[in-house]
Amino acid sequence: MNAVSAHKKLIGLFLATITVLTIMSVFIHLSLQDREAYRWVTHTYEVQTHLEATLLDVEAGQNALEDYRLNHDTDAAATFFSAFRKVFDDLDTLEKLVADNPLQTARVRSLRRDISAYRNVLAISAADTAPPVRPAALLVEFRLVETVYRSANGMKQAEQELLEQRIRANRLSQRRANIALACFLVVVGLLIVALFVSVNEELTQQRQTERLLHAADRKVVNVLENISDAFFALSRDWVVTYMNGQAEQVFDKPRSELVGKHLWSVYPDAVDREFGQAYRRALQEQTTVRFEHYDPLRSCWYEFRAYPNDDGLGVFVTNIQEFKVAEEERERLARETMLYSAAVRRNQELHDLARRLVEIQEAERGHLAHELHEEIGQVLAGLKLSLAGILKQHDEARENQILMSQEIVTQLMRQVRALSLDLRPGVLDDLGLLPAVEWYCKRYTEQTEITVDLTTTGMDARLDSAVETTAYRIVQEALASAAHNSDVKAVEVRLVLQKEHLILQITGRGKGLALDSANCFCDHSGLTGMQERATLIGGTFETTTEFGQEGMIVARLPIHPIYTSLDS
Repeated sequence: MNAVSAHKKLIGLFLATITVLTIMSVFIHLSLQDREAYRWVTHTYEVQTHLEATLLDVEAGQNALEDYRLNHDTDAAATFFSAFRKVFDDLDTLEKLVADNPLQTARVRSLRRDISAYRNVLAISAADTAPPVRPAALLVEFRLVETVYRSANGMKQAEQELLEQRIRANRLSQRRANIALACFLVVVGLLIVALFVSVNEELTQQRQTERLLHAADRKVVNVLENISDAFFALSRDWVVTYMNGQAEQVFDKPRSELVGKHLWSVYPDAVDREFGQAYRRALQEQTTVRFEHYDPLRSCWYEFRAYPNDDGLGVFVTNIQEFKVAEEERERLARETMLYSAAVRRNQELHDLARRLVEIQEAERGHLAHELHEEIGQVLAGLKLSLAGILKQHDEARENQILMSQEIVTQLMRQVRALSLDLRPGVLDDLGLLPAVEWYCKRYTEQTEITVDLTTTGMDARLDSAVETTAYRIVQEALASAAHNSDVKAVEVRLVLQKEHLILQITGRGKGLALDSANCFCDHSGLTGMQERATLIGGTFETTTEFGQEGMIVARLPIHPIYTSLDS
């Protein structure tokens, strides 16, 4: 509102200045026109005066010539020539006066010619003194005189008309200037009236706004009295100008003891503490300042927010004890979450370590099987051939000893081969899961006399190495578990390849599989080892084993395992 009023005041001052300048300009213009009109009148008067003087000089010359004719007076002749010299001087002055008017200049030059001709005629007639003056000469003189006077009168009339024309133009220009000034004054008057009306409306609106502001101030006070935060206001001189009911509880003093008092005189200890520093910073930098304070007497945390304004500071005080308790609880939960996350990461690391151990175990098994088959088997084969060569030497005592050694070597070769196949059968890597399971079931039946019924569905393609290894080890450990149970007479093995999973189902015919017994060739127990292998590649493992009933193992292995091959 103040900015608008200042703007309108500037507009009013501008209009007044423009009005004064315009009136001054019009008056100056009129004064210049009056001066120009006076110059024109003076100019016309001078022209007419010189024309009359010229005519008087012409007449004086003519009279002197008549006197010379009658009396032959030399003084009259001198007067004649002097009069015409003055005539030509007057014509020179006239030509200078009308130099800005080509028409009048032409008339002056024409008059000069006429007067010159008239002077010559008079001079000729004055020289011819013996005979009497001839009528023809008198007629020429009369005509020349008439021409001179007509030219002079024409110039006077033209100059008078030009003066009247200029006076009319001057009066028209003055009239137009007066009309323009009147129109401008009317427009300025209308603008002043509009400005006055606008200022009046503004004053009315300002009074209405002040009433609304007073009502708003009362509402603000009501709001401040009803809010849960404490609030107090400080002037720039640190005098408490207002405080609500909540502030009385925070300061533990009634507002009558604080309002109108200097804050630092009531609390001198707070001047150099965080309160005084924060309030001074808010006033100096004109920025909002927040800080927290712990009250040991109430065992409570408070948050102070100082907002600068034109009058000083407004300070809100909020009880944040519950927030602090919640923050501590969040920090405790964050610490527990961090501990839990660390435990989860540790568990994942242990899981990864177990997976890696299985991978290393399988790799070591494959390496050991290769060494038994390739290195030790070849040495034993060479030893057997060497003993066969010695046997051909026909020494009966040595032959019996060599036959016994050869039998021991043959038995040792079978054991090494069996151990190599148990550790890592080559058929699993070369031909895949199905041939390896078929070979193992056939060999298992020959060794244990337990019938194995193998059925397959969709097992036409090779699978991931980790899936094939896991499925083969589960079959191997389940059949080994069945071999430890004397009541198991037959085992049914079923392999079903679906779109996303390989289903492996093993059922023991008898009193069930001995799933809780130890595996004879594996570091894991039978059930734990099979379950862990299935879990490591993202599969599931289930068992149903009850006393006196058939035991069943169901493993569901993904075709695309989570981890890489265990034997890679």
